[in-house]
Amino acid sequence: DPRPGHGEHWLSVIDFCCFDDSQENRDDRLALLATFADLPEGVALSAPCDRGQPKAFRNAEAAFHALKFWALGATFSRLSGRAALQKQLRLRQHADPTFAGYGCEWSAMSAVLAAKFAEGTAAAAALLATGDAFLLARVDPADEENSARSWSDGGDGEGANRLGLLLLVIRDRLSGRRGWTGYLQGLFDLGTGRAASPDAGEAWQGLVRKAAMCAAPTFE
Repeated sequence: DPRPGHGEHWLSVIDFCCFDDSQENRDDRLALLATFADLPEGVALSAPCDRGQPKAFRNAEAAFHALKFWALGATFSRLSGRAALQKQLRLRQHADPTFAGYGCEWSAMSAVLAAKFAEGTAAAAALLATGDAFLLARVDPADEENSARSWSDGGDGEGANRLGLLLLVIRDRLSGRRGWTGYLQGLFDLGTGRAASPDAGEAWQGLVRKAAMCAAPTFE
């Protein structure tokens, strides 16, 4: 465990399939961590460019991509995660680089996940059930549609695992602890997702690599 004060404590790693809805997570609760997961409560999201006009979505993936085309946001409402991914690819030449006023994809995903893991939701309960474990978002490296290496481990430990990072921060917020947030603030600007320095970025990447090595095979 790289966090100060944890000494020789071994770090627990929980990995989950983050994007691919054709793969099954080994635990139903872990399935709720995935951006493709359809949620009992759905995801209700408003945008800075359109305050007071929230839209509802089946899953976080659809909500995230809708922010690139907020005027058409309602057309993403009932889409599966995969269908939303494919739709935004068709529309990408018209994408709003400000993500409907959130400014960047990090801030947009932060807002989507905050709505998804709102206190009292099934998703929040699933996230809290992971305890203090390091969270590793995995993706099938053979699936070109889902090769979002920045959000996942890239399937080989070389992806940035930014989804896992955000979930660690949100879990601390829900639990009232700072077990991960304090450590991560030393590595990143959590408002933008940018590494504090090249060394800080490499420290995080090293942790992702080790977690990926320890995780059980997810894709066969």
